[in-house]
Amino acid sequence: MTWYDIIIAIVILVLLLLVIKRILRRPKPILPVQYSKKEPSQTYHLRDFDQESAFNYKNPFLDGQSEEWQKRMAQIGPKLDKHDVTHAYFIHGTFVGDDPFGLIPALRRIYPNMDPSTEDSIRKKIKKGYSHLTKDTGNFLDEYVDLFRLASGAKTKCKIFTWSSANHHLARVNGALNLIDTLDSDLPDIPPSRVLLVGHSHGGQTFSLFSHLINNSPLGFKLWEMLIRHGVTDSSTKAKTAKLKKFDFDLVTLGTPYRYPWRLTKKMRLVNIINHRGKGFLAEKPLGFWKTAGGDYVQQWGIAGSDTLASSSSDRNINREIDQLLGLGVDPKSWLENVAKGMRIQDSGTSYLVDYKDNSLVLPNFMKSIFGHGVYTRYETMLFNAEVICKEFYND
Repeated sequence: MTWYDIIIAIVILVLLLLVIKRILRRPKPILPVQYSKKEPSQTYHLRDFDQESAFNYKNPFLDGQSEEWQKRMAQIGPKLDKHDVTHAYFIHGTFVGDDPFGLIPALRRIYPNMDPSTEDSIRKKIKKGYSHLTKDTGNFLDEYVDLFRLASGAKTKCKIFTWSSANHHLARVNGALNLIDTLDSDLPDIPPSRVLLVGHSHGGQTFSLFSHLINNSPLGFKLWEMLIRHGVTDSSTKAKTAKLKKFDFDLVTLGTPYRYPWRLTKKMRLVNIINHRGKGFLAEKPLGFWKTAGGDYVQQWGIAGSDTLASSSSDRNINREIDQLLGLGVDPKSWLENVAKGMRIQDSGTSYLVDYKDNSLVLPNFMKSIFGHGVYTRYETMLFNAEVICKEFYND
C-alpha cells in the first residue's frame, strides 16, 4: 500500500466519522402530542391559592389595596429588574381576541380592496367588545397590565399582545408569526435581555409554536416551508428569528391545554400553572364541571381534536396540511378518548397544580368561572401568579 492509498483511506475514514456524528446528533422527529395516565416525567407541585392578601374589587386601583398586598407586589419589580427582564407580554386565549370567528377573511373576500386602516379599526372594535363583555375573567385587560406595572414598580415594559384567537391550527400559527414580528419590532438589537411571556389558554400554544419557529427544529423547518409556500408569511419574517435567538425567554402558560410539543433551548424556561383540585396529577371529578369541582375543565377539553373549522376554504385546506404536523385539529373520537385520560401536565417545563378555590359548594358557577378557566387573569390572582413566577424564574 502506497502513501497515497493511506492518505485516501484516512480521508474516507474521517469523512465517514463526520457523517456518523452528524446522524447521531440529528434531533429526533417531533411527533404530535401523546396522552396518557402515566406519572409525569417533568417536575410538578401541588399548591393552594394564597388568599391572605385579598384583592379589593370595590376600588380596583393601587391605592385601594391593602398595605400587605401593595408590599408584596412591590417586591416583584426589583426581582424582574435584577434579572434583566426588560419586556413582559400578556397574551389572551381563545375567543377573546380581535377576530375569533374569522370575520376579517370573510370581509376580505367581499371587499378585496378593503383599506388596512379599516381592517385595523374593525379588529380593535371586536377586541374592545370582548374585553367589555368578559372583564378580567379569562381575558387580560389593559387596566390589569397597568396595575401590574404600577404595583410592582418594575422598569419592565409591559404590554398586551393580541391575536385573532380563532380555535384552529392556522390561527395559532399566525399568532406565533405575529409574535415574532412584534418582538422583532419591540426588542433592541443589543444588548440581549430577558423577555417574559405570559399566555392564557391557547395563547400558550403560540409559545410552543414560537419555540419551534425561532429554533428551526424539524417541526419548525416544515412549518416555515409550508407557510411560505402557501403565502401565509415570507422569508423576511423567518429572517427575524436570528435576532430573537439572542434573547432569553421565560414562558408562562396559564390553563393552557397540552396541545403541541415544545422545542426548548438553554435560553428558554417554561412554567405551567393549572387550576386543579385533587390529590394527584390527573384531572378528577369529570362530571363536576357545573360547580367546577375538579378545577379547570377547559384545560382538559381544549386538547387535540377540539378545534373548530376555519371560516374560509383556503384556511381549512392549510389546516388539513398542518394536521400532518401537529395532529388532527378536528377529531371528536380521539378527543373523547384523550379527555378521559385526564392528563394535566405537559412533557416540558415545571408545572404548578393550584387549587384556586373558585369552586362552588351548592349553586352552579360554571358560567361565572368559565368552567374554572377564567380565574388566571383576574385581578385577585395577580399577586399569587406573580409570586409563583418569581419563585420559579427569579428566586435569588
